[in-house]
Amino acid sequence: MASERNQEVKQMVTLKSKDGKQFQVERKVAEQSKVIKLLAEQFSSHSLKTFIDDEDGYIDTPIPVEVTSDVLQSVILYCEKHSEEPARSVWEEKVTQHRPDVLIQWDSKYIEEVKKNKELLYNLIIAANYLEIEGLLDLTIQAVVDMIEGKSPEEIRSILGITNDLTPEEEHEIRQQNLWAFTPN
Repeated sequence: MASERNQEVKQMVTLKSKDGKQFQVERKVAEQSKVIKLLAEQFSSHSLKTFIDDEDGYIDTPIPVEVTSDVLQSVILYCEKHSEEPARSVWEEKVTQHRPDVLIQWDSKYIEEVKKNKELLYNLIIAANYLEIEGLLDLTIQAVVDMIEGKSPEEIRSILGITNDLTPEEEHEIRQQNLWAFTPN
């Protein structure tokens, strides 16, 4: 009996991507997202009769998440790795030097893998913002900043897949109005 009390019951939730795929994850992992945390609390409250936790700590009804399954899978991977660490922003971690080396190395490998698929990277930024996962948002935005830092407008357009819709005259006028942005430091 005593060992049963000491054994923590893992509360689980099911997340459902917008393309219908379901992911069962620990609640503490999913709740790295402020949005999912709020939804999980609402779904398990007594005011929403269809979303009551059962005796195993599992929310029976899937929580809808408006991101595709490939993006949600990557979000879950990030949240699983970060679920044991207290929620801190990348900027706060840089200032306090608090992040463990293992987590820094993992984040570096994770984001390098993500950067191989720019569409996934951009969708992760949108998902991290939508789901309010500050650490993931900071990490993905910093990856884009690192990709474009020190690049010319033409190189940035190429990296980000932006077509130049300005005429040469319009571009020249903009450059003249913003000379400070086009001169080396």
